[in-house]
Amino acid sequence: KILTLATAPMLKEKWRAKIAGFPPGTPIVAGGRVFVQATGGTFAISLADGKILWKRDDLAGTSSIAYADGFIYVHTNPADLYRLNPVDGKTLWGPVRTWATKDCDGESSPIVASGMVFVGHSCGPIEIGSVDFSGAQGGVEAFDVNTGKPLWTYLTVPKTGENGAMVWSTVTVDVENKMLFAGTGNNYSVQGENSDSIHALDLMTGMRLWKTQVHNNDTWSLFGAPTGPDTDFGANRILADIDGMQVVADGTKGSSFHVMDRKTGKIVWERNDLSTSHSPANGGILMNGAYDGKNFYVVSNQPPGAAVLHAMDKKTGKDAWPPLTLPKLTWGAPSLANDVLIVPSDDEILVMNATNGMMITKFATGGTIAAGAPAIVDGHVVVGSGLRYDLDASAKPNDEVVCYAVPGAMAPDLSATGPGMATPTFVPGSPTWSAIWQEIVVAKGCNGGPTCHASSAGGSLVMQTKDASYTALVGVKAMGPVCTATNMMRVAA
Repeated sequence: KILTLATAPMLKEKWRAKIAGFPPGTPIVAGGRVFVQATGGTFAISLADGKILWKRDDLAGTSSIAYADGFIYVHTNPADLYRLNPVDGKTLWGPVRTWATKDCDGESSPIVASGMVFVGHSCGPIEIGSVDFSGAQGGVEAFDVNTGKPLWTYLTVPKTGENGAMVWSTVTVDVENKMLFAGTGNNYSVQGENSDSIHALDLMTGMRLWKTQVHNNDTWSLFGAPTGPDTDFGANRILADIDGMQVVADGTKGSSFHVMDRKTGKIVWERNDLSTSHSPANGGILMNGAYDGKNFYVVSNQPPGAAVLHAMDKKTGKDAWPPLTLPKLTWGAPSLANDVLIVPSDDEILVMNATNGMMITKFATGGTIAAGAPAIVDGHVVVGSGLRYDLDASAKPNDEVVCYAVPGAMAPDLSATGPGMATPTFVPGSPTWSAIWQEIVVAKGCNGGPTCHASSAGGSLVMQTKDASYTALVGVKAMGPVCTATNMMRVAA
């Protein structure tokens, strides 16, 4: 059973797991385990029943965990990077300090690609509480995935003059074009051209390819610097394809959303004032949206107690359906699966029809859902809740991970081998997704390019990876002039 428009109304709470501290990131699900970093440590939880499998009190932080090739990667506060065995949580390498300046943190989640681990870095003044910002430079680092050895560093601002432009958020990687995209925040005391910008880097060297600034004259700090609007790029970027043009998209705390040509940084289209508030504490787009190949789904906060949900056409930016005013602030990011849109709204998750914005059902988690997105996998929806935030006393703490599931949703068993987790066995000719992937998608070359099929077959299908092909095919209604009338699935689960 998977999450679809047909099964979404049947979602039920399955379990709750109490953890130490609140979990600000997205839960990561792999091998029947849910991996969560919280302000009180790092936890592995059974997807089947919510049982805590292991915990690491020493690996506390405010980012999401990365899973790749049977290992997990954790970026802590202060800014230390680790590679762990996901089965027992033991350290395989680390700690590796990602940025050594005082008052730096690990808010940027790790991303693994092309044999490297990438993180952004952010930091405050030289001494906490002071106004000495001389060493406050945002940046991105790359490390060898097998050893943790530093490979390259990119600084968003020069060593003299401009300061700030921190990379608070997770970087975005385009493996095909060997590019990396980082979004920067405001300057601290000296304004420049690198704040509130998208920086495109060469994936292998860290060399800047282009930079596009969308807001200028933005100097802001808690520590007494000149007060600007604080219109950061504070969320992850989205990679998309618009009629063959590859783009990168992102939203800002200035309530704006920008779509840029991935190769040049030229703005293709943009929307401003998605909400009317640009409050430094909790206004605008705090966390970026979701994308389904047709629309971008973005929530922009309207303090003191509302937010506006937009579904924007990927080609024009026009609203695909009328914007919806939500009655609470949104701290987390939307998630999508099979036309089901899940939107965190303070202490609730709203389960909606992505095609028209209609509400299907909703659940109260008991705590404010923080910066991550609900994870959707194998008919389960997993979300962390319990935000604590000094600038907003209305946030509700409960320090829990909550799982919802459709009836019949099964969690993979916890069998594992070696330093990483076991992968599904490929049995030739068997009616399994592994067999379909190997014998049809790979064998026929459908995974060789960025898309497969077009026009009469129902639009481009992203099929470069096993997971992407599953999303495009399994439980998705067949399209095209012949298949539309049959109600058949491309691949029946």
